[in-house]
Amino acid sequence: MPILEAKLYPATGTGRPLPRPKLDSCRDVLDGRYPVVVVVAPAGYGKSTQLTRWYAQLLAQGVPCAWLSFDEQDDDPSRFTRHLMAALQRADPRIGAAVGQNPHADFAGGSNALLEALAGDLAAIQHRLVLFLDDLQFVRRTEVLEIVDWLVNPTSVTTMAVPLNATVSPASGALK
Repeated sequence: MPILEAKLYPATGTGRPLPRPKLDSCRDVLDGRYPVVVVVAPAGYGKSTQLTRWYAQLLAQGVPCAWLSFDEQDDDPSRFTRHLMAALQRADPRIGAAVGQNPHADFAGGSNALLEALAGDLAAIQHRLVLFLDDLQFVRRTEVLEIVDWLVNPTSVTTMAVPLNATVSPASGALK
């Protein structure tokens, strides 16, 4: 199954988004003070647009960023992990080197081997890396949400910005 390149970049959006000076200059987010940022608002309120702005600002500052957009098809753990790895490799090509040269590989044995390799690669990174997950509300399958939960817990991914129409379950801390 091929990697869908469009999922690894922010959408271009509207040419004239609404100005949001408080959000555009949110130093706490841009400086990495928060390890996880969840943006929650109804559809059409500019979540993805704002994250695209942060993404561009961080790249301009030299901060490696990874972007992954979701749709209904991303409930498949194999598809999810392939696209996650491809997104992270865009930010730092060393990520996933231990997995091999085939980003299209089928992780039929489950995603555990990939996640173990990914954990080692993220632990070896000596710099900040920001992962953006766009439209995460499309992900509902427990196995995929467990991978997201694994990402949210301490890793070398300094900031993860997640725009969604969702809530955080207080019992498990998992995104629902």
